Amino acid sequence: MKINFLHTKVTTTLALVFVALIFSCNNNDTISIIPRINFVSLSKTKMQQGSFNQDSIYIELEFEDGDGDLSFSNSSSDRDLVIIDRRTQLIQDSYKLPELPNSNGKPIQGTMRILIYTSCCLLENTPPCVPVNGMDSISYEIYLKDRSDHVSNRIITPKIGLLCN
Repeated sequence: MKINFLHTKVTTTLALVFVALIFSCNNNDTISIIPRINFVSLSKTKMQQGSFNQDSIYIELEFEDGDGDLSFSNSSSDRDLVIIDRRTQLIQDSYKLPELPNSNGKPIQGTMRILIYTSCCLLENTPPCVPVNGMDSISYEIYLKDRSDHVSNRIITPKIGLLCN
């Protein structure tokens, strides 16, 4: 079974857009009940620094969950997807997946595409987001959490160049 979802969540410095959250129920009982994600691609390798949505990048991920319990209900305040800025090791943001239909305990698999807005350069002896000649880089650590509080593996994106000028 394949279903497409469109969901947008915007914050002041980062946005997550599920352009295509596609999952399929299958009968493969060998998939772990602990969610798993894999990095697929980046839409580009450089962004212009900024403190408010000046530039953005898409990150595509594959996911699977053996008991299909991804996504909290719309009424829940729980977050499913966590994005960590690897430069600071701080959670940059966390998001809710769109509410997925009940898979009746069957495995689900699919892909998601997230939109992340640019960040400030963090160069030594320079205040953040001040235009300077130079370049910084950023990578993100990303993981999922399901309704049973199972936490997926953590993926780390390749480095993304931040143009500081």
